[in-house]
Amino acid sequence: SFFAMADGIEYELLLVVCAAALILTGPGRISLDSRWGWAKRPMWGSLAFLVIGIAGAIVSWIVFNGVNPVK
Repeated sequence: SFFAMADGIEYELLLVVCAAALILTGPGRISLDSRWGWAKRPMWGSLAFLVIGIAGAIVSWIVFNGVNPVK
């Protein structure tokens, strides 16, 4: 398919962008968890979780592939 070409990063990049959008914007008014207070967090918390997610992705890449993707 279009997103799963050999050595392509389009699908993974789409997943990253969607996850970052959800993390930074929150659950929304019509979501199932919008009425609980823990769903409304400050922006610094969202950015911290985004950085933790990126760091986790880099660590898992290094563990499973043996190379640093940032270099």
